[in-house]
Amino acid sequence: MADRTASVSGLWSEAATWGGAAPPVDGQTWEISAGVTVTFDVDTSALANGLGVGTILGILECKTTGGPYYLKQKGNIAGSGSFLVGTASVPLPYATLFTIYFNGAYKFDGSGGLTCAMYCTEPTIPYAKLSGAEAVGQTELGLDRNVTTDPQWIVGAKVNIDDIGGDKDSESRIIAAGGVSTDHIDVTVALAAAKNINAWVHLIDRNVSVKGATGYCFDSFAAGKLALAIEVSGNSNGLSYCPGASISGGTISGNSNGLYYCSGASISSGTISGNSTGLNNCPGASISGGTISGNTNGLNNCPGASISGGTISGNSTGLNNCPGASISGGTISGNSTGLYYCPGASISGGTISGNSYGLNNCSGALSNVTFGTNTYDLRRSDMIRCINCLLGSTNENYEYNTYEASQKFWDESQDHDQVPNAFKSWTKGDITVSCVDPTGAGEGLWRQMMPASATYLAFNQWEHRLEPGEWLFVSAKVQKDAAMAYLPRLQIVLASQDPVVNASYTPLAETIIPGDAINTLYHIAASYQNTNQRRLIVIVRFLGKNASGNIYFQAKRSIKPTIVTFGGI
Repeated sequence: MADRTASVSGLWSEAATWGGAAPPVDGQTWEISAGVTVTFDVDTSALANGLGVGTILGILECKTTGGPYYLKQKGNIAGSGSFLVGTASVPLPYATLFTIYFNGAYKFDGSGGLTCAMYCTEPTIPYAKLSGAEAVGQTELGLDRNVTTDPQWIVGAKVNIDDIGGDKDSESRIIAAGGVSTDHIDVTVALAAAKNINAWVHLIDRNVSVKGATGYCFDSFAAGKLALAIEVSGNSNGLSYCPGASISGGTISGNSNGLYYCSGASISSGTISGNSTGLNNCPGASISGGTISGNTNGLNNCPGASISGGTISGNSTGLNNCPGASISGGTISGNSTGLYYCPGASISGGTISGNSYGLNNCSGALSNVTFGTNTYDLRRSDMIRCINCLLGSTNENYEYNTYEASQKFWDESQDHDQVPNAFKSWTKGDITVSCVDPTGAGEGLWRQMMPASATYLAFNQWEHRLEPGEWLFVSAKVQKDAAMAYLPRLQIVLASQDPVVNASYTPLAETIIPGDAINTLYHIAASYQNTNQRRLIVIVRFLGKNASGNIYFQAKRSIKPTIVTFGGI
């Protein structure tokens, strides 16, 4: 190692010479003093065990020419200084290889204030996709692009083949001799499982890598102290307890957890592939780019995660148990489930496509979302509000009427399938869709309720806020084509005392159609004034119940203030 300062006195805790005639000693502890900058330019891979505990109080940086360089560690690297490899604007050149290998349960320990900023040279083609399905036992893998134009796709490089068939299926392979061609690569070991067309083929190797840690790899870094665009592979946990960690490239692969307890982590590029979990227990994580694939869970237990770009694909579950997740862009595809158990999700854009289930056991507000070629777009997802969303599956809402014991289930889609004014809703007792005026008068805003249960209610509902003194007026036109024991009706109910949720509650107002005639137009109305001194949240609900037939209705609502008169005026 070459010292860039005039003096190296005290550089090693055992007073060894840094960069002099005496080479580092196996197991030797080392220290870089405050105010000292050292350039790493040696290969310690031949050491039987590796260097001992390293303490960086100054700066350790990697030489930007020559190589390969190898730092083998049989101890943690800690301290309050900086470990620098390239920069974000000038990454370590591809021709210079730098490997950091932790030989056991050792790590970068950021608890003392250490800063790590490491940047590799990214390949121009970080991934390809299979150009066709590949069978078990295949070693020649057809690709959808010519990777020979990228010098990083070479013999001996590692790739991950991540299927998009629904569950985690990620296989790491090595490119075989003579195995890089314009339309395929050859790998040294045959596929153990068949892969679908368009499965991911990620190039995992990078010219800067951290490997081998059987415990944590990067641990306990403070916010702003960890920025990576390198290969972090084959560790127990890639990053752990690193709030605000920044990932702007590279690969995080073959770890138990890619990121673990890294609240507010930011991922703008790179590949997270073939881990048990990509991000685990990372509340508030932000993903704006890159690819998360071939993991059991892409994101697990990451409340408030924000996804504005990138691709989450080929995982068993894209997002698992991520309440309050916010998705404004990107693609969630080829997973068994796109989002699972994500209550209160907010999805305002992006594509959820090619999954077995788009949303499974979720709730939330969706707008401008494209669901495409999922087996089921929604499954067991209550309180879903879609606006201008394209639901592309044949069965858009699976098991909406079977899984929940109570009858409060309610999903709706406004501007359904991105058709202006189209409507569709689901309850345990019915599906309702927008329709033409059944009376022939040509009026708009009519809906067709298709009840399918003599047990569970069919309903449509609208929520309103009533200020003190305000009136709510509701009117409806109703026509049905079958006899019904439970006659259609209008209700105004207090949201906090909803009789659909708890039958012991009663409506604030209710009006039932006055007869059971078929194909007869009825007019009904209901009203309520808020006489409280506080705002009330009320629900206007149109209800029916029958094992068959259709109920056609048009409901109109208006809120008016209290009418006050003054004497003499």
